[in-house]
Amino acid sequence: MLVLALTGCGGISDTGEPSSSSASKEQMDYSASYNDGRNGYYNPDDPLSSDPTYPNNVPNTSSGSKKPSSVTSNGNNQNEVEEYEEPQKGTMTSTRKINDIREDEWEEIFPHEEAFFAISDKDKNTKYEDDTLYYVDLRKIADNAKESGISSKIVRDTVELIATMQGIVNRDKPHIYVNFVNNHWEFASMRAGNGKFYPDPDNYWLTELRKPGEYLSGKKVVTVHSVGKIIDLFKDKVSGAIVWDENVNSTSNVASTVCGVENLVPIRYEKGIGVYDWFIRRNKIFKVKRNLVDLFIGDGRIPETNLGSTGSAKNDAYLWAKYNYLDTKKTNPTLMFYVLDAMPWTRGGEYYPDLESLSLVNKDYYIAEKAFFFDLNVSPDNVASDDPGQLPGTDYRTLSKILRQQNTNANGELVTYGGFVPWWIKYTDAAGAGLPNALAVEILSAEIMMPYYMNTDAEASKSMSNASIFKKIPLKTLKQNTKNNGQTMQNKNYVMLYMGDLDSSSWTNSLMPGFFNDPAKNKYPIAWGVSSQLYKKIPHVFNHMYTKKGSKDYFVMANSGTAHFEVEYMTNSNRPLGLLGTLENWINLNKIRASLFDLDIGGFFIEDGSDVVSSYDAYSSFLTLGAATAYAPMASSYRGKAYIQIDTAIDIVTDSSYMASVIGGRLGNAKANNRPYFSVYRCIWNSPSTLAEGVDKVKASHAFGDTVEVVDPYTFFRFYRQYLGLPEITF
Repeated sequence: MLVLALTGCGGISDTGEPSSSSASKEQMDYSASYNDGRNGYYNPDDPLSSDPTYPNNVPNTSSGSKKPSSVTSNGNNQNEVEEYEEPQKGTMTSTRKINDIREDEWEEIFPHEEAFFAISDKDKNTKYEDDTLYYVDLRKIADNAKESGISSKIVRDTVELIATMQGIVNRDKPHIYVNFVNNHWEFASMRAGNGKFYPDPDNYWLTELRKPGEYLSGKKVVTVHSVGKIIDLFKDKVSGAIVWDENVNSTSNVASTVCGVENLVPIRYEKGIGVYDWFIRRNKIFKVKRNLVDLFIGDGRIPETNLGSTGSAKNDAYLWAKYNYLDTKKTNPTLMFYVLDAMPWTRGGEYYPDLESLSLVNKDYYIAEKAFFFDLNVSPDNVASDDPGQLPGTDYRTLSKILRQQNTNANGELVTYGGFVPWWIKYTDAAGAGLPNALAVEILSAEIMMPYYMNTDAEASKSMSNASIFKKIPLKTLKQNTKNNGQTMQNKNYVMLYMGDLDSSSWTNSLMPGFFNDPAKNKYPIAWGVSSQLYKKIPHVFNHMYTKKGSKDYFVMANSGTAHFEVEYMTNSNRPLGLLGTLENWINLNKIRASLFDLDIGGFFIEDGSDVVSSYDAYSSFLTLGAATAYAPMASSYRGKAYIQIDTAIDIVTDSSYMASVIGGRLGNAKANNRPYFSVYRCIWNSPSTLAEGVDKVKASHAFGDTVEVVDPYTFFRFYRQYLGLPEITF
């Protein structure tokens, strides 16, 4: 049969369907009278139509606009919706109109989806209590759904919806806690020696935080077993829904930006079974407050702005968000989220084969903090691989406009952008031949973004849940172990093991439970990298590291200071003119954080070599002893600070034997009469067990093994300064 929907202007029809953008002059005048001149259509008789206080968003209907492909005009100001065929019972590929399925048919036709969305029997008697923390095993729910054959698209959208709701309702106090992250470490080098590497960090941190004296001590915790119940408990705590357009994947990120500002939840529009059907069309759980469907068409004028189209619907969507939310200072002035949009990973296959790599649960924090969301190619020259119809550099030009406005809003404060380039699916050679490799794009992203006085929380496809709760935890008084152990320098090979790269909140949050419970942790001294800017998101991890430290655990600055940041980008001639934030701002911030975290040494400082003098001037202004850096000569001092070049990275893809070969090779080249000899090794996410095994192999397999001594960073730099002839600094 044919189902006819009244024409709106990007609104919701009386069938619950987003309506077409085509409209008569009378309809456009009608919408203007309701929406203060904006081109939105509000039907007061339709409970699903957009509220007039939230003007609906519609495509520009001026000359040159494209008619949305999903509808065809019948010439009578109505849109003819394609006919839906009767489904085979039990299938999930039905094209039957969802509105035509009777209540008594639903469970028979879509039994797994019905169970997935419904309130389980276990939750029937669960009631809302304001001071209760509701625990949801979202990973179990998602895994069960996948095993039942439910589309990964439905699961993805549901996880995103719950994470968004979590971010909104946790703003005032802890209400929702989820278990989702699974540390399925691919590399043995990351696993703690006793096997307890905590595959569920969410449960680990909940247990820790419920201990006496901790943040959630005494908190009542109630388990919720179903999607339906967690939504039911908190549906009245949000203001409604924003519907985004799966034909323009960037609208998923735009929707997230709006959700944070306007307390909405994101809903993908699709005609078949999915979150839109369940929560809006069928059960009317959320009222649609904004609709992005068919809004951005890459032509004409960008709706609700005075901007012409970029020719790219993807970019038009981001510029719409910039115009209406960033330019008006509704978003957080110092926080952004560079996160993969809703682009499917495969065509004709599973949409999202790895939910953890989507960073969906990370969104609770960025929603709570009202961050601006984006996913744009950083290359000035390339066409974005996910938008091949755009002109080269369109993404870059849009990104530059967004970054400049963010810099203006921050007014000289450091901006953090969480997330990372989604290298495994777009913008790199993973998306096709001829594109740059992932490392090249990572370096380019720093070159493009850091001049805007931005640092990165390099989450890099790693999920992290519950930061909307963690961020509220007070930072404890953080103190190092003794900084002078009384040792005297001898003719030995002194080694410092730097544990990195802990410049990512998500990775640090997941790694520390295993690493700090590794039985080999206290065998040799470790210099743990601290990216102190992350305390805004993971204060619980820093509290844990400092209070649970052993006698051989020490802390040093990670990745150039308080945050992953490269000084040269603030000083070189390529920095765009007129930006706020100075090198002096950066130096002063590092002095404050060094005091807060009791830090005196740089564990791994990064520079590209373009302005080493400015970098070392800055470092020397806030370091007490010195630093291991990427470009230092083998032995050097500058302005009374000691600098040493860090050695080859011992990465997670390697093992203890490789580590032993790296250290042994370096020390083997050191002549006997050249001792004492000093070397620093950058160990990336290697467990303490891996490090201990590597050092043991060096000691056992080389004639000079008995000269190798791993020392803590304070002893290392005290001896190294003595070797360089620098004055001793006492603590």
